[in-house]
Amino acid sequence: MVSICEEPGEVARLLREGGLKATPKRRMVAEYLLGSGDARTVEDIRRHLRKRLGSLGLPTVYRIVEELAEIGLLARIDLGDRVARYAACRAHGTGHHHHIVCVKCGSVEAMPTCLFQRQVKALEQTTGFRITDHRLHVEGMCPNCL
Repeated sequence: MVSICEEPGEVARLLREGGLKATPKRRMVAEYLLGSGDARTVEDIRRHLRKRLGSLGLPTVYRIVEELAEIGLLARIDLGDRVARYAACRAHGTGHHHHIVCVKCGSVEAMPTCLFQRQVKALEQTTGFRITDHRLHVEGMCPNCL
């Protein structure tokens, strides 16, 4: 899987554009996930980065991944097992989109378009609601796991 951030300083730039300081811990978490094609748990992230950062607590990692998800660099993936996973959002900066997740290996791909847009409009007309957001991720098995 190709990293989103191939150029030096790219992660720091993306963090600053999202309104976050490019601290060493934020940069390392972002670089690790943006360079991976898989969804990772907070514990996976902490275990991997503790070797390089020394002390790195779970609350710090939780805070960082939530911040990165908030600015659109990561997608929060829930496979129904009550364990949050985070993956690089490869469609960062391209607008509204959804994800397809491999339930076996955890790889995540962005779907190029929103498949639900017509249904949102119909739902607004039917219910009278003004829908401001929706999230959808599709689960299946990637070609490598089949």
